[in-house]
Amino acid sequence: MKKYTRIFLCGLMGSGKSTVGRILASRLEVPFSDLDSMIEQKTGTSIAAIFESDGESRFREIERAVLEEVLDGDRDRDGDGDRDMDMDRDGLKGFVMALGGGALQSRELAAKVAGAGILIYLETSVEELVVRLQGDQARPLLAMPDEPGVESHQPEPKKDTEPKTKASVTVTSIDPENRMKETLQRLLHDREPLYRMAALQVNTDGKSPEEVADVCFDICLKELAVMKRVNGANGGDL
Repeated sequence: MKKYTRIFLCGLMGSGKSTVGRILASRLEVPFSDLDSMIEQKTGTSIAAIFESDGESRFREIERAVLEEVLDGDRDRDGDGDRDMDMDRDGLKGFVMALGGGALQSRELAAKVAGAGILIYLETSVEELVVRLQGDQARPLLAMPDEPGVESHQPEPKKDTEPKTKASVTVTSIDPENRMKETLQRLLHDREPLYRMAALQVNTDGKSPEEVADVCFDICLKELAVMKRVNGANGGDL
């Protein structure tokens, strides 16, 4: 059992991982980290810029590498018998981290994250996410004009030579809200099996970030209490 516990928050964009994470970290009196912010700091550019210049595949490679570095940093660096966790080697031993919506890229990686601390899935319905993300153009996967599986059709200009009796059929582009909903449904379908590998799940629908953080705080304390009892029975120290 680990001497210091890390808490990872996963879920779709808009589920509140960063906002809830900051509140939870403050309640637990540990630092807060955001994987996307770490990627931007490491690359010197924004997530949106990486998507635009290099594409999603390249971003996922970078994302996985940074997350693996975090997880692999959980080792004894100073030889004192404790497992140390801090990319900057400043002695940080516990934290709350918000993962990107697509950070859990495989069952293997999801299991590795779950095994490195407490993984919490912030479960949010697509309907709730649509409301929260209205007008948000900062999300690369929502800003992309042509999401996989979502086709956009523009009406062709009507020709003057077209017979007057011919019926004119116009197919307009998908409504932005419907486009967002379809994108989120596809992402949830693809990612939820990995999210559900989390030991703990908290539904965020209709709750404020503070209310979600309160629930996370309570279940974290219960989880830590269980870990302490088990570890104590094994003669260890949490």
